[in-house]
Amino acid sequence: MYTLVKVIAKTRGRTGSWFESSETDVPVRQIASLYTKCYLVLTNPYYEGELTLDCDDVAERFAQQSNTTTITQWLAGLGQASLPVTEKSLKLNVEYVKYKDAIQAGWKMDLCHRTAHPSVQMPKSEKDDVRMYKEGVTAQRFLDHCLVTVNNLVHLAMRGVDEEVQVIDAGISNRLYNDNHLGILSFEKVGKLKVVSITEDMIAGMSGQSNLSDLCVIKVPSEYNVEQMFPMISVGGFLHSLGSIFSYLGNNCFKVDLGNFGWESRYFELLKRLDLSTLHAHMTRKNGTYVQVANEELFSDDVLKALLTLSNSFIVLVDNPDVMVSQRPVERTRTPGVYLTQSPAGLPVLYKKGMLYDTWEITEMDRCVIKGKENLRPTYNHETTSLFTENSFDDTQYSSEPDRYSMAFQWLIGAAVFD
Repeated sequence: MYTLVKVIAKTRGRTGSWFESSETDVPVRQIASLYTKCYLVLTNPYYEGELTLDCDDVAERFAQQSNTTTITQWLAGLGQASLPVTEKSLKLNVEYVKYKDAIQAGWKMDLCHRTAHPSVQMPKSEKDDVRMYKEGVTAQRFLDHCLVTVNNLVHLAMRGVDEEVQVIDAGISNRLYNDNHLGILSFEKVGKLKVVSITEDMIAGMSGQSNLSDLCVIKVPSEYNVEQMFPMISVGGFLHSLGSIFSYLGNNCFKVDLGNFGWESRYFELLKRLDLSTLHAHMTRKNGTYVQVANEELFSDDVLKALLTLSNSFIVLVDNPDVMVSQRPVERTRTPGVYLTQSPAGLPVLYKKGMLYDTWEITEMDRCVIKGKENLRPTYNHETTSLFTENSFDDTQYSSEPDRYSMAFQWLIGAAVFD
């Protein structure tokens, strides 16, 4: 006679996740519709240790049961009948994407020109990129498993002329933002990465009548088997997994909801960090700057196409379709730049307007202290009104509460590993 110890299953859908449960009242006929994959960990007095049953191996037996027969009832009804079990206990572990400051991780960095050899002398103003190098790590190995953040935004990285990692436009971010904080998102325990830069011919509306702000479709070249990968998207450096903003339509096509992307606020964060000249070519310069923004221009197709074709706008494909994504809040403190958590350290942290927090972590007592440079989130005037009732807006902040300490969340991007 078999006794249930636990259920290990993956919920259906592109964003489905693995879980363990001792739940026993799930009807066996519903297992196939509820879960992409399901295992039962069992015991039997005739075996030593725990056993594992793959539910796919008994799918026909499940189909013969009534709609109300639960797992426990089904097992009890087997009597002395045998099941096609394996004599081992299946254990579910989850490996997560890790974040670490590049200097903490042992990387060295220099400003560099896009195409010239590092030994060529030239002004810093012509060095738009940053090269990273670390003894014993090849550029290809790094690019296969890692993304780079620069001043809170994801940037495209490529192999440099001397087998180093070259981070595109990181030097520009350094000049504009007056900082050059680089971080590393490591997917090494989760999957191998393919990065697909977005080109204008990949972008389309759903129909000839709709604007990109209403609905934007991005089609990835057919050479990529998207069905067998987990997709993410970087839009101007803001990284998104599958969800309300970024979703998969099928046939290598993705939908990006730029109307709900928070573009009106995120624009001002990009303005501080990136060269937006390709966007400004379609916008009106006012008072010598591009801070006063016309609503119609910012959400025009030309500007949104320019946003999607920036160097740090691209699709990320992880060669593991079973990636799980969730967020876990961390505790705000009254100390600038500091958060607290008891959760495992080393996870990426999302904060104001969806950027990645450049963090250092230390352990104090039983708490993980997450420290960064600053975590004030501006409150813009246009966030206190209905944006689309205004013709234009700027970065003027709400006088009653111009800034507040941003909420922050650990970003759990993980993959199941079975022992």
